[in-house]
Amino acid sequence: MFASPDIIVRNEQVADPQEELGQTVKHRYDLSDEVEDGQDNYVYLRLQNRGALAGNCTATLYFTDPGMFPNPASWQNVGQLAVQDLKPGEFRVVGPITWPDAKIPTSGHYCLISILDSSGDPAPDLNAIHSESDFVKMVRDKNNVAWKNITVVDVIPGGSSTYSFYMEGPQGAGHQADLRIDLTNFPANATVLVKAVRRLVDTAVLDHMTVAHQSELFTTLNHLGGVGELESMDFKSNEKSKVTIYLRKKI
Repeated sequence: MFASPDIIVRNEQVADPQEELGQTVKHRYDLSDEVEDGQDNYVYLRLQNRGALAGNCTATLYFTDPGMFPNPASWQNVGQLAVQDLKPGEFRVVGPITWPDAKIPTSGHYCLISILDSSGDPAPDLNAIHSESDFVKMVRDKNNVAWKNITVVDVIPGGSSTYSFYMEGPQGAGHQADLRIDLTNFPANATVLVKAVRRLVDTAVLDHMTVAHQSELFTTLNHLGGVGELESMDFKSNEKSKVTIYLRKKI
């Protein structure tokens, strides 16, 4: 209940949200990045019309400290989306809602709450929430409310440039692959981190890389310069996995 897969945070905008985050990965829980402090982040929402009629709705996203569940007036409104003509049975990815750096809190644990409002399924009355149990009951009983625990991190203090790409394994089982990142021509005083899915990093042999940070889903590696490699990563059949490079030049 507190880990909705339908609230998806990304550090960069997604080129094709419906393809990358939609029906084909509906049941995956590893699609979100941790929230990166020091830059804008982007939140995508997944909706499904379980009714018999097409309709419009409004999606509103809030964030809060977990201790403030009983006080919705204190929740910060991150943004709102108008969703038009959602067909019966349609599963749609909407967004992003931009979460600007200026509104992102310091590193720590927080929660995102998404609420849908439509004429046929109105948003719940937040004024009726007076305790944490009231909040949990609302999420449990309403199909137009989602709740996701998040972690805000500051992987590279002071900001950075980022670049992302995808690794993709071939069809069939038993495939291994290497990732080589050559920084020979990069400035010697640059800090370079490499963020990848933890499961792949855990199966790899690291060369010229060390672990800088780990979450349940991702590992961030410190590239030691020159040529760094993740050797012999174990890929699942047709697995597509995102890698993000963070670069910060020292002053």
